[in-house]
Amino acid sequence: MTGTNANTLPETLDLAEVDTIVARHGTARRALIPILQAIQNVHSYLPPEALQRVAETTQSSPADVTSVATFYTQFRTEPAGRHTIRVCIGTACHVKGAQNVFDSFKKHLGIPEDQDTDSDRTFTVEKVACLGCCMLAPAVQIDDLTYGNLSPAKVPGVLRDFLESLAREGLAAGAREIDGPPVGEVRMCLCSSCIASGASSMSLVIASAPSARTKSHGSLPAGIVATRT
Repeated sequence: MTGTNANTLPETLDLAEVDTIVARHGTARRALIPILQAIQNVHSYLPPEALQRVAETTQSSPADVTSVATFYTQFRTEPAGRHTIRVCIGTACHVKGAQNVFDSFKKHLGIPEDQDTDSDRTFTVEKVACLGCCMLAPAVQIDDLTYGNLSPAKVPGVLRDFLESLAREGLAAGAREIDGPPVGEVRMCLCSSCIASGASSMSLVIASAPSARTKSHGSLPAGIVATRT
């Protein structure tokens, strides 16, 4: 099970929502894992009140519910951050210093050794076996945004760029009341693998479009590749 965080924020749990999930999956013991998965999809963790409700409304005992919730690493029983930082520790990333990158994220966010989430629950930092982008090693994924070719020194810039990207998305959503054409952003990976597959030519075509305006990634440090997955 993932690490815990003592600095958690109170959360109001709607037990009717748990009842709806149970009704959808059924009360049989074989439905316990799908029920817990559905609850975690809503809350990002398994609140104790939800686990108690599941035990009350299904054929699984409190011991059964607790056992499953604590045995499988996919489940967490402490609140997670609003955004998840997944640090790849696969072979390619490992040999290029993934552990140091992981440690740098935790240090920069002030996360204690035995916890995985910062005090205001903005970020949860975790290790994953592979992100499927070995050419970008060491690589990190924050929600659906992937950063490659990282080092501990680049971690502050990555966090800053991610938060700025959220702000840009918020401005874009709020711009619906403003007259004019929609504004979007295209980010292209220019690692050696993508360049070999023609990314450079594609980026030139996009940049030459009449309405295109090229710019840097703001605070994104040189050498960092950011791609939407």
